[in-house]
Amino acid sequence: MEEYTFDFNDGTERIAGEQVTAKLTEFVMKHGTQLRDIENELDETLGDVWDSLEDPVSLFSKPTEQTTLVELIKTDVFVNKVLLVFTNNCLEIKNLVSIAKKEFYAPLTMFGTVTGGAATDTEGEAQNEFSKVLPFLGRLSDFVTRCYAITKNVVHQMASLYRSSSKLYQSSFKNVRLEFVFESLGNLFGMLITLDELISRNSSWNHSLTLYQRMIKTMKPDPSKFNIEEKSLWKIESSLFSIKSQLLDGMIYQNCISQQYNEDVLDVSGNKEFKKEFWTLVKSMFDRFTAKLTVSEEDSITRNRFLPLTSLYVFYVILFKDLNDKKFLKNVWDTHKKVPLIHLFGDVAWFPTTFLVSTVPAFAKVIGNTDVLAFQKNLAQELAKEFPNRVKFLYIQISSWMVKMESNLNHQGDTESILKNRAFRLLQGVKLAMEASELFKETILLHSSKNIPLKAFIVGPACQLIEMIKAIQLTFQRRVHIVAESLTFMIQQAQFQLQKIFFNVQARLESGKKFSDAKLDSIAALSLITQMLNGCASAERRTIIKLAMFVVFQPDFLKNEEVEGIRNIVQELDLLCEWEDNLRAATNCNFFYWSRSMLPIYLSDLYQKPHQAYRMQYLFAALRDIIPTFQQALHLDTQLLYQNLKSQIDEALHQYILTPLCIDVETDLRFHVHSHLAVIERNPIKSGVKDLSQFFNIKPIRYFDQMVHFKAYVEHYLDKTFYNHTTVALNDWKTYGEMRNLAQEKYGLELTEVHLPGQTLEQGIDVLEVTKNIHVFVGRYNYNLNNQIFVERATEKDKILNVININHISNSIRTHGVGIMNTTVNFIYQFLKQKFVIFSQFLFDDHIKARLYRDIRYFKENREKLNNKYPMERAVQFNKEIKKLGLTDQKQSYLDQFRNLITEIGNAMGYIRMIRSGGFGYISNAIKFVPDLQDILNFEEMSKNLSPESIQASKNLDGAIDSLAKNFAEGTEYFQMLVTVFAEEFRSEENSHLKNFHAIIPPLAINFVDHILSGKDKLSKKKNGGFFTDDGFAIGVAYILKLLDQVKQFESLHWFETVSEHYDAEMKTLQQQMSKQKKEEQQASLLTHRKIKGFQTEFELFHYSLSGASIFFKQ
Repeated sequence: MEEYTFDFNDGTERIAGEQVTAKLTEFVMKHGTQLRDIENELDETLGDVWDSLEDPVSLFSKPTEQTTLVELIKTDVFVNKVLLVFTNNCLEIKNLVSIAKKEFYAPLTMFGTVTGGAATDTEGEAQNEFSKVLPFLGRLSDFVTRCYAITKNVVHQMASLYRSSSKLYQSSFKNVRLEFVFESLGNLFGMLITLDELISRNSSWNHSLTLYQRMIKTMKPDPSKFNIEEKSLWKIESSLFSIKSQLLDGMIYQNCISQQYNEDVLDVSGNKEFKKEFWTLVKSMFDRFTAKLTVSEEDSITRNRFLPLTSLYVFYVILFKDLNDKKFLKNVWDTHKKVPLIHLFGDVAWFPTTFLVSTVPAFAKVIGNTDVLAFQKNLAQELAKEFPNRVKFLYIQISSWMVKMESNLNHQGDTESILKNRAFRLLQGVKLAMEASELFKETILLHSSKNIPLKAFIVGPACQLIEMIKAIQLTFQRRVHIVAESLTFMIQQAQFQLQKIFFNVQARLESGKKFSDAKLDSIAALSLITQMLNGCASAERRTIIKLAMFVVFQPDFLKNEEVEGIRNIVQELDLLCEWEDNLRAATNCNFFYWSRSMLPIYLSDLYQKPHQAYRMQYLFAALRDIIPTFQQALHLDTQLLYQNLKSQIDEALHQYILTPLCIDVETDLRFHVHSHLAVIERNPIKSGVKDLSQFFNIKPIRYFDQMVHFKAYVEHYLDKTFYNHTTVALNDWKTYGEMRNLAQEKYGLELTEVHLPGQTLEQGIDVLEVTKNIHVFVGRYNYNLNNQIFVERATEKDKILNVININHISNSIRTHGVGIMNTTVNFIYQFLKQKFVIFSQFLFDDHIKARLYRDIRYFKENREKLNNKYPMERAVQFNKEIKKLGLTDQKQSYLDQFRNLITEIGNAMGYIRMIRSGGFGYISNAIKFVPDLQDILNFEEMSKNLSPESIQASKNLDGAIDSLAKNFAEGTEYFQMLVTVFAEEFRSEENSHLKNFHAIIPPLAINFVDHILSGKDKLSKKKNGGFFTDDGFAIGVAYILKLLDQVKQFESLHWFETVSEHYDAEMKTLQQQMSKQKKEEQQASLLTHRKIKGFQTEFELFHYSLSGASIFFKQ
């Protein structure tokens, strides 16, 4: 029995398979979409670099409030009143430091840049620039005076508090160290030192001041000559001496610490308690600084504290004249080995060794002979060796941070861990930017300040540091919405941590049984801190906290570990609240302006690494950071600074990137197209391969008011090159077509089709050649008005004469495009301007002008007698008198030359007419295949069911037909344009001598008829110089009459009626004479008859030509 097999298929497997396939398809499409989104994000990250200065809206998240200090500290506790005073002083110092950074640093640095100061060679320019900054120096003087006053006030307040006779000191402040007050004072001293260094390093200040003082002295002997009083000069001179002694001698800080602090009621320098407190604070602050520096030498926040600490120490030595602790001085001195310099602003740095020796010369005796310069040179060499590796390490750190910023900010978890993670990333980014910035500035400034040559291998990593700094800034800009939404919570979290600690401390203090004055004051300070932590973390509240916490920081109340923990949280709170300012300062690369000499080396190196081309965006973003500094320059127009820097960038960019890129792309395309010829051996293993297409993926780079787009630039270069080469050799059109297609396939370059046809038999003379040499053309060709042709004038050498007609013009337009029509008009406009100058000079000549005035006066006085007809005799006489003035080497009179001038003008107008007609001929020939111009089919709609390529082709066809139809229906009136552009000037009062032009037309007409008859006679006798037409003269006369608005005035002469009557009378007289003569005697009369008939015919033809030409210029 056979085994039965069950085979039942109800379609279940098929349905299941379709479902699986559908799910798989959905997954693949979704995954592809995600990949594209990731690609777009990365592309934006690498390519889109925007300028924060151009943002129309920016987010300001710094905590602020309108509450005053008095309202914040509402208490009767005396300790809190003391804190109120010092809070006000610390806030004012902070405000003064901020003002100096915003208003004074940049002008002091930029003075004398480009032109001005010591750099100028123009007499009086330095004085002029110095006069512009005098108001600024006045404001700076007032500012420095205010700094002196606040310094003195703080010292007096501290000396009054810390003295043995003070009950408050004995009861409450004996163990209180108000460190933040001294920290603020150190910041103020650091700002004053910065002002000194900026002025001292800029030699233009003292140079310009010296020149200005000399100028004032030269004005003293005779003040009235300069419209100034002598008293004013004395005041100015006194002010200049005051400015020099207070500001420009580089003694701002020295004068501040050397001012008189002792008063009758307060002996500051003799106050032992204040001296002890001052010394204890300086030493403890320095010990904590060195401890942090030992842990991390790259911590920029810690390193920058060295300047305020050193300035405080020097102030202590000057104030109390105490230099007994030589060990401490040596420790301060040795710190320069770890912190050799501090960057201040621009290209100015502070060197601690130079500062210590210059401010307190006694330091040199204690330190002894140390070769600081040798140490700095060795340090520079060590930094140079370690520099690339340190940059690589920073690159890894910053890259890791950027990845985490792009991903980890959105991680899931509890709120506390999310906020901690975000706060850590936020502060880490700022610190990394500071570290990269300090590494660049320390290395470069150490070399430049000490004239140590910079090794070439440093340039690449140095510029990479700049790129990393801007990458951090732009990462923050991309993620600012996430930072902003959680920043308030981060601050609140830090406040909560502080509250928790201070609550425990307060509970511990209040749990005790004994309450001394110091403990009560600490409890009051804790209550004040708690109150401040309950509100927003404004600068005022944080300052109060940082002062009040030092009242609590007493050995009996807190351990050192607790104190350090509070310090760290308060520092974190400060960084979070001021993260925008800190980020702006850390990522501001305006200092790179003074290192812009690296740019050529950087661009040259980058061109060899096309895969890193995207990095260029970041460096150009860094160059834009100098803009706010430029805008604060006072001595000259900031546009000069912009243009100077922009020209340098343009030159470097074109020399090292754009020009080589264009040449290499073109060369590569040529090698590919001609590879079958084996022009050169190209071994990619030996020569390497550069993927230049990476440059074309970069989005447009903006610097200042200019954009550079590599792709568009190379496309324009190749379009121009291919077009020019194809016009030179039309037979190469196929080669350049292949190169164009290859550029699209290999580089993604979208080039324009040349559309140049092969040469035809009727190509004739090229319009472009005629236009370029229009001044030669109008003199060598004669124009025929009716047939619209130009015929070359015959010479002895010519065996063949060139003829130009409308077909030739149409073919040239077909070759070059309709754009050459406007180009031709522009060329002829320039040509006419030159010719009209000569035209005006001729009519302005005394002989011509006098003769025309006489003829016009004669005609007006004898109008009725002459029957309103200009007499033939006056015109003939005019010709004879002009010939008496002399002839040229070619036997031409001045009137002949004037006629030639008008003919050349008319030929130029005839050429424009022919260009316009040729354009219409080209367009009509191109559009003749369109059946009905009134009802043109839309091919795009008709092909909507076809392939995308067919739809695109239909769209292109619609565009071409629309363009032809529009050009065919419309036309530019070039004649009216050339009338309008010259008419106003011709009819002005300045050219009143031209108003008599109509009176010279009769003699000109006679001269022209003689000329045309001579040409036809030579032609009939086959002599050189013969011609049969010269209608350029008629067009020229009609054109000029229209320009001068003298058409009616010329018609009022009835000249052609005079000519007709004159020759009719002569014919009648001749016929009467012939009727009386015998047949043998009539031979001479017949010749005379033929001559008269010839003159009459030519005058009639000229009349017809002039009438026809006048139609062109009617409205």
